[in-house]
Amino acid sequence: MNDLGFNIEQVVDLLGLERQYNNTRNTKSFYVRCPFCDKKGYHLNVDTLVKGGVWRCVRCTRSGGMLQLYTQVAFGEKVYTKELGRRAIAEIRKQLNLGFVKTTYNKNYNKEYPEEIVLSDEKLDKVYSAMLDIPVLRLNSEHMQNLRNRGLTDEFIKENQYRTLPELLYLPKGKEGTLEDFKAEKLDELFKKRPELKRLRKKNLISGLAVAAYLTEIKDINLEHVPGFFTANGHWCFKYVPGILIPVRNKDGLIVNLQIRTVNGHAKYITNSSKGYENGTTGKTRIHFCKSNAEIDGDTKVFLTEGPLKADLCLSMMSNIPKYKNCKIAFLAVMGVNATKELSKTVEWLSSRGCRSVFNLLDMDKIINPYVANAAIKINKLFKKSDMELKSHFWDKETAKSILKKQNKLLEDNKLKVKYPNDDVFYMVLYNTLALKKKNIIVPDELQDWNPATKGFDDFLQNKYAK
Repeated sequence: MNDLGFNIEQVVDLLGLERQYNNTRNTKSFYVRCPFCDKKGYHLNVDTLVKGGVWRCVRCTRSGGMLQLYTQVAFGEKVYTKELGRRAIAEIRKQLNLGFVKTTYNKNYNKEYPEEIVLSDEKLDKVYSAMLDIPVLRLNSEHMQNLRNRGLTDEFIKENQYRTLPELLYLPKGKEGTLEDFKAEKLDELFKKRPELKRLRKKNLISGLAVAAYLTEIKDINLEHVPGFFTANGHWCFKYVPGILIPVRNKDGLIVNLQIRTVNGHAKYITNSSKGYENGTTGKTRIHFCKSNAEIDGDTKVFLTEGPLKADLCLSMMSNIPKYKNCKIAFLAVMGVNATKELSKTVEWLSSRGCRSVFNLLDMDKIINPYVANAAIKINKLFKKSDMELKSHFWDKETAKSILKKQNKLLEDNKLKVKYPNDDVFYMVLYNTLALKKKNIIVPDELQDWNPATKGFDDFLQNKYAK
């Protein structure tokens, strides 16, 4: 801990920057979504070993120290000054309840930041299920068609309870007093007190208040320690982002978290969390079990992919393919390729159910993106510990051949040779990827992207079997 009394990890959390995976407090480095350039992926690296902490985005190359990160994101200031730094220190310390006197690291540090209370799956399901029952959140026609176009049937859509978070919600009748607290001039005052709220659009803040008001006032539900909810000016609020609301379920079908798929501009998935906001709670990374899964036992074909909606899509489409119609099929999804902590528990549970193997259906960038490739290798090790086999499944051989040809030219230009375990084109691409990463050779963007029509297994199924 430096003499400011806080570290770069706490700054990242206060700014609400989405991490690529869950980290412990002593993690050496980690990646987050870059607030300046990231449309997809996690490209901003945070290094906690350097004194004070430093960050750098490998895509847009912006970089700096801990206070520069805060002033650029929270204040929108590109040029750092000492005055901005002093202002940042004051705001950060106030949010962390550190006061205005500098403190140094002490043995009671962890007591200042106690571990969050984690609610049971049953309590989370009660809150999120009630949220899905809010009448104004019913799936609109545009989002319904969007899901149909991706291969889901109306019956499957209804069963999985997808919802729409519209651009703007209003507070329930009789709650105008609450809205009075959030008129434009009072919002400006609130933003001065709570700078983290500046990351939310004003209309999203109002909509989040509407969701929370329905749950607390109409359903009489306690929102303390529920990921996605926080307080603003004494009122509970949901961290609201317009888009398609996707339930994340555990093995018993209970809703234990939510994802939001934004549909304006470039689609991206936001995992539900309110860490960094007043009385906010971290959204735990969970393994998603499709609601329509067959019962899992030794006879079930189990598939692992990335993202709850992708798993739902794959299950829906595969259930209609003649080859699989008479098979017991189950789809699981990690919330991110590096989110393996919860996966280890799931692997043990699968083993106890008599499951001996799982098919790896992670996106095809598992063989061309070195970070995804390394994550896939870690996942494979988790299965081996439980004496289970993770069977890698590949598709679109033509694109793989094209990438291999370009990789080999890059290796030749750098006078590198790679030994392959076999002559399978997919493994050759994977080993080339790891060799280039090891030598810190910059790979052109054209070798980083897979064919969009086949990158994900859901895209592949739709491209191959859609009528």
